[in-house]
Amino acid sequence: MKIPVKLKLFCVYLLSALMTHIPDVALAESASTMKMVPTSVVMSDLNAADAKANIDNFLNRDDVRKQLVANGITADEAALRVAALSPAEMKNLSSQLEQARAGGDILLAILVIVLIIFLIQRI
Repeated sequence: MKIPVKLKLFCVYLLSALMTHIPDVALAESASTMKMVPTSVVMSDLNAADAKANIDNFLNRDDVRKQLVANGITADEAALRVAALSPAEMKNLSSQLEQARAGGDILLAILVIVLIIFLIQRI
């Protein structure tokens, strides 16, 4: 079977183009719009979602709702205010809630008391 010369040349040029970076250059415009998402961005999104869930769980407790009503804020108003927070503010509020649940900075208070006792004994 004899292959025409024009077909051979076309195949040679096509394979040469494919083995070079010509397709990469042609697709560079679409590739520039598709960038990889850094891991830190994904983790911050996950942390923000965890913080929001933590705050929502806290607001759904009965004792918290009663205290909010006693202070003149409905649970719906509190939820709207939480929804308006930025991700950084949500993380900060969530960490403050975790510290309050765990008893705060009791270790720091104990260290300060021990330091005061030590200083009093030295005098």
